[in-house]
Amino acid sequence: MATFVLCHDAWEGGWAWQETGLALQAAGHEVYRPTLTGLGERRHLGQRSVDLALHRQDVLQVLVYEDLQDVVLVGHGYGAMVATGVADDAPERVRLLVLLDPYLPQSGQSFLDLFRGTLIPEQLVGEARAYGEGWRITPPLPPDDVRVAEQPLGTLMQPLLLRHPPRVPRLVVSCSERGSTPFYRPIADAVGSLAQEGVPLREIACGHRAPAEAPQELARLLEEMLAPIDDGPHLDAAEKEE
Repeated sequence: MATFVLCHDAWEGGWAWQETGLALQAAGHEVYRPTLTGLGERRHLGQRSVDLALHRQDVLQVLVYEDLQDVVLVGHGYGAMVATGVADDAPERVRLLVLLDPYLPQSGQSFLDLFRGTLIPEQLVGEARAYGEGWRITPPLPPDDVRVAEQPLGTLMQPLLLRHPPRVPRLVVSCSERGSTPFYRPIADAVGSLAQEGVPLREIACGHRAPAEAPQELARLLEEMLAPIDDGPHLDAAEKEE
């Protein structure tokens, strides 16, 4: 049985993974669904200073204080940036990094950098300035759940900083029905780039919000993705520190 740590997308919270998490638990796995600061049930903690580094710490400290080892770390959308950072910080604790329909800038780039050449950065920053006290952004797409919260602007403006090349096995899951809206174009670019790097790719037949749209299918796919890792070699802590 595996230990899953599920990182949610922007504007959402750990609640988004509830059904998938319950399905994984029913199959005997251990599941953690941390909510990032300022979102979900932690929305009351939102403030101007919340950024990507803090969200990275939110998840890293769950691994540390729960003393989690051999973790399957799953990052959805913006959560893929968080999960990638955590895997860079603590590779000795991570068995597998799963990137679900990921937004994934290069080290030194931010979420908003993924939209260079479009009006999206200007629109999101303008939204925060006009309606969010300079730091809160309402969802750019119509939410279908009242639990969707405003995203702190700093999380989308701060660059993802990685100290090492990837040291944890990675798998990518692409949502085949996400559509072609400009807001999802960086996801298609990331999936294509990861595939070119040789990262194994799987597809799930649903829109971008897979944990909400296809929770049972996603749980089954996550379980299936464990098999190649179970059969392959594992790095111990010493090897990962090299």
